[in-house]
Amino acid sequence: MSETTKIITKSPRILSSNNNYVQDLEKDVNNKYNEIYRNKSKEYTYEIYNSLKKEKNISEYSLLCSQKFLKFYNQIYFASLFSDSFLGREFWVIKPICKDKKINYAISSDIYNILELHPNCKIKEIPVNSTNERSARGDSKVSLYSRLRIVGYKGIFWNFLNLISFLFKSNKVKIAIISSNELVRDISFYLLWRKNLNIFYFKKFFNFKNKIVIIKNENIIKNISVIVNKIFLKALRDVPSETIRELLIAKWNIELIDIINSYRTYKHNIKNILDKKKIDFILIGYLDMLKGLALHNICQNKSIPLISCQHGITREIIFDPNMRSIFFETSFSDYLFCYNDMSKKVTQSAMYYNQNNIYNIGLPSDYRNFISKKNKSKEICYISTILLSGGIPNFIAPEKDIELINWELKLINKVFKKTIKTIDYKPYPAIRYAENDISIQAVKEDNNLKLVGTHIDLRYIISNYGLLITSGATSTLGWCVQSNIPLIIINRKGSLSIKESVIHDFKKAFFIFDDSDENWTKKLKSFLEKEYSDILKLWRNKLDTRPAIIKKYFGDVNLNAGKNGANIINNIIREQKFG
Repeated sequence: MSETTKIITKSPRILSSNNNYVQDLEKDVNNKYNEIYRNKSKEYTYEIYNSLKKEKNISEYSLLCSQKFLKFYNQIYFASLFSDSFLGREFWVIKPICKDKKINYAISSDIYNILELHPNCKIKEIPVNSTNERSARGDSKVSLYSRLRIVGYKGIFWNFLNLISFLFKSNKVKIAIISSNELVRDISFYLLWRKNLNIFYFKKFFNFKNKIVIIKNENIIKNISVIVNKIFLKALRDVPSETIRELLIAKWNIELIDIINSYRTYKHNIKNILDKKKIDFILIGYLDMLKGLALHNICQNKSIPLISCQHGITREIIFDPNMRSIFFETSFSDYLFCYNDMSKKVTQSAMYYNQNNIYNIGLPSDYRNFISKKNKSKEICYISTILLSGGIPNFIAPEKDIELINWELKLINKVFKKTIKTIDYKPYPAIRYAENDISIQAVKEDNNLKLVGTHIDLRYIISNYGLLITSGATSTLGWCVQSNIPLIIINRKGSLSIKESVIHDFKKAFFIFDDSDENWTKKLKSFLEKEYSDILKLWRNKLDTRPAIIKKYFGDVNLNAGKNGANIINNIIREQKFG
């Protein structure tokens, strides 16, 4: 490749190089541009959902196809950035390839998927080594003791659930766990000892033996395509390249057929399992939409109640919960057990709410177990929540990845490097590019900062600190809040911005800095340089209002969520006379 070859990318590392021939793929993109596409993605998705919902014979596909479209719309956004001016002659797509399957998927891109179909495209695969600067998915390298300290005795019983279940296999009511999380684990402990119940973990439920593939769905696909493709063609109007539009139409038709065939295949094989194995009740953590919808459809036909359990805190506090509301657990369950009343309220007001039964049962016991009550540390930890969108974003982010990196570097350079305090830096556990992270490099190069927790979940190290700093509406915030450690929250503009009404309440309970204030970095630096005893006094001044705000947005740690969930299930069983 010539030294003067133009390189078009969205990689922050490459864009930050001094190469004059590097061009930002999103150079003409601003916040307004992204906001228009975010709004259009919601509008078109909801239009597909409503259009299919009205058709009796294909209404069951309304959530499946609209969710598929929302994911695909990221490719339409990327396609809007391609002009025929640089697609009119031969061009190359450079694809990094990693032997580690998880990382290879994380660094792949919808951009490759679009362009590699173009007649002028040549593909060049570049082998890359698996980066070890942080874990790709938050995997924790911790001791058994540390894990048991968090999960408690319920975690021990969870590890032996199926062995204990075998002792009660003659009990009449069969409850299957298909996927797990902290709430599922807590509830299962209390269900283990209930009279006439037999609960077991069906971990390989979706690993079908003798899988039968259903492909004869021509009429269904035709009827769905007639409705969906009218809306799809509207969504393509902003794609400037005619060739790319044609490629997207062909690609969408293939993916729509695939998702419908996969859904019907899952339904058929799930039905076979439930025909052969007696299951009266199903308890789940989170499932991907395809599996969840197929399972829920068969369970409804067989009158098997399906209960889902909340995982993590985001919808309660994020500024735009409807952006992802199609993925809420209520899309594929009859009951939802959630952490708090705000979660219940937000879920019930979501665009795709389907009159499910929602119960606030409280927080998992992990939130009560993970903090050391003897904590006397004065150390400071910044917990980064900078999640780059990369090539396969979950949705269209309001800001570019390079802007997120620059925001983080501004915090590091203008606050952390200049303060007299030493600060530990915990990176977010996610990889989106093959190149090493610029922020982590900046941390490593400064004596005032120390990189920590690169391969350890936050809950296992949080008790080492006396002051926490974080930003954005993520589930990370829940762990920080429940620790009772003095907490600084930076509300940053973008996809993880906290709702204005929530920030108003948070100011009464936590230390809030807003990046819309042009002096926020100076104010944060000044605050960090206070004596720790003064910070503690300010923290204690908020003590009277903090418990109510934590309970409202995060949950009540004093509620026994596991017992509450088990009691509700027991009542449902009694009322519906299972067994």
